[in-house]
Amino acid sequence: MDLGTLTTQHNFSDSASPGDVDFLKFQLNEISTFTATISGITGGARVNVALVLDLNGNNVADPGETLESQNAISTTFTMDEPVSDGAYFLQITPSGATSGAYTLAFSATAIPEAVDAGDSLASARDVGILSESMSNFVDVIQQGDVDADRIILADISDLTATLTGVTESMTVTLLRDLNGNSQLDTGENLEGISISSATTLNEPLSAGTYFLQIEPLSFSSIKVTCEPRFLP
Repeated sequence: MDLGTLTTQHNFSDSASPGDVDFLKFQLNEISTFTATISGITGGARVNVALVLDLNGNNVADPGETLESQNAISTTFTMDEPVSDGAYFLQITPSGATSGAYTLAFSATAIPEAVDAGDSLASARDVGILSESMSNFVDVIQQGDVDADRIILADISDLTATLTGVTESMTVTLLRDLNGNSQLDTGENLEGISISSATTLNEPLSAGTYFLQIEPLSFSSIKVTCEPRFLP
C-alpha cells in the first residue's frame, strides 16, 4: 500500500498469518521523529515490524536499509526513531506459526530545529564565518549519509566541536580545504576519529576554510547535535 507523503497519523489493521507480509510505503519530506505503535495482537500471534529506508527505490529491504526492527508477541510496543527525509516502508511480518489480528498506528513529527547537512564536501552545508554566537546544528545521521559542514575561520583560533546524542558508531573528520576545490587532497586531513558516545574535538587552527564531516558506521538512525565554537 502506497500512502504517499506521510502528514498525519495512519492506522492500519490486519490479520497476521504465517507467510503473509504487509508493506506500507510512504514518503517523508522533512527530518522527523517517526513513531509506530502496534497493539491489539490476538491469538498469541508473533509480529515483526521493520522500518526500512528505501535508498535505491526498489521497494526491497536490501542490506543496510533496515533502520529498526522489533518483535511484538501478544503485547504492545512502540518504535520511536529519528529519520531524515526520503522514501520509506514498514514491513510487517508474522514470525510465528499462529495467526491473529493486530492494529498499527504510525506518524512522523518534524524536528523543527533540524537542518539537512550536505552529503559530500562539494555540497556541504555552508556555515560561513564561525562566530561566538553560532547556534547548534541538529541533524539526523543514518546509514547512507555523509554529513558535511563548511566552516570558515577568520583568524587563528582554537576550534572545538562538541557532538551530543551519539549512541552508535560513527567517524568524525576535520579537513582543511587548502586549495578551495571542496575535495580531500593529500595533507588536508587534520583529524579523524571513531566515536560511539558524546565527544568534543579541540584543534588549534589558523585562518582558512575547513570541513567537519560525520559518517555513520552502523545501520541505525540517530539525532546528533553539533556545537562548533572557537576561542580567538
